[in-house]
Amino acid sequence: MEHLTVEANQLLCQFLQVWSPDALEGQRITISNTHVTIEVPDEQQTIPIGDLLQNVLDPMIEKCKEDLQREGIEIIPFPEYLEKDEETKLHFLLDFTTQPAFQCRKTNIRLETFYYLGEVLTVRGWRNADKKLIRNQYECRIARKIEKIAKRVYELFSVRGLAHLYTVEYICPTRLGQMKEEDFYQHLVKAA
Repeated sequence: MEHLTVEANQLLCQFLQVWSPDALEGQRITISNTHVTIEVPDEQQTIPIGDLLQNVLDPMIEKCKEDLQREGIEIIPFPEYLEKDEETKLHFLLDFTTQPAFQCRKTNIRLETFYYLGEVLTVRGWRNADKKLIRNQYECRIARKIEKIAKRVYELFSVRGLAHLYTVEYICPTRLGQMKEEDFYQHLVKAA
């Protein structure tokens, strides 16, 4: 267990505390990076990791769907930067997202920022020059996340309506960014 991170070690201990009292005599669990195999005398069951993780993600998707059913606000606030030209908006939004305090802002403000960033990038055709600008402000891995979140927030609330962006309680940029593509498009966008 010395090769595990502290978090992984703690989660393994929690699992063992739950599993051990229910374990049958001779029961064995083998975990690989693709499958979990449960063996009891005379029987073996192999479950793909993806199937197990899908069961974990379902509640998140259901909560997001419920969130989308909330009533929207009646009057949509329009930030001052919306009056600027597309180039100025793009630079403002990127600068705004790189501020240390951005992650501490209310979820709806962060969603609004990503919505308008997604809108600007979509209007501009997701140009390579714009993507390069994002990569200049963020390290490559984070830049891809920013692009993905901006695209998803814009697509989701373009379908559902901008008024609903301000009333969600569960949906947040991180959850939208972590969601599998098929879950996002086949479940969440369809529900919008």
